[in-house]
Amino acid sequence: MYEKSIEAVIFDMDGVLVDTEPHHIILEQELFNHFNIQISEEEHVTYMGKTSEKMWQEIIKDKTLPEDVKVYLAKHEEEAKKYFSQLPDIPPTSGLTNTLEYLAEKDIPIAVASSSSPAMIETILRKSGLDKYFRLTVSSVDTGKSKPEPDVFLLAASQLNIDPHNCMVIEDSINGIKAAKAAGMLCIAYGNVKESISDEKITDFRELIKLLSLYLKQH
Repeated sequence: MYEKSIEAVIFDMDGVLVDTEPHHIILEQELFNHFNIQISEEEHVTYMGKTSEKMWQEIIKDKTLPEDVKVYLAKHEEEAKKYFSQLPDIPPTSGLTNTLEYLAEKDIPIAVASSSSPAMIETILRKSGLDKYFRLTVSSVDTGKSKPEPDVFLLAASQLNIDPHNCMVIEDSINGIKAAKAAGMLCIAYGNVKESISDEKITDFRELIKLLSLYLKQH
């Protein structure tokens, strides 16, 4: 049992608040095809939770690609903006809004800490209707370091003015879970991610409300 009481909840975005992972996989596969790069499904999974820049840096090194990272990153950002702007809406994860309403009733601060760019975070929150819940969003781009480094979660805690050890993180990727634990935070693994270092695992947000009742500092 985690010994600290929880005073804030920090959510990853892609795969947690919204099911955008399939969209990112399609987009990135199209980019790999565009640049004629062979990336296996197993390799692709290792990039989940990392920034686009970190992903391309690793691909350039592993595949000995000729261009600077800025070339691949610029094309990625251009295509991502086009792809997501054309989506009519992006449904939030089932059961999520009830959890967010529960946190609002308890007056618990919440934040988004994502590897996506600030512009992408804004677009996805707006299209999902979740922007009304989150006053604070931080991106790994703001820190210059990608998950599994803990910097994005530490930045969120700092801006919330909450001790990292009193923060709960909801993550769905191995890199994100590693980052949360490196930040010293209680980490809840959401979905079917295969790992062993999270403190708790859930597959439905109704389960999260039950956990919150155990871990939240009494207000």
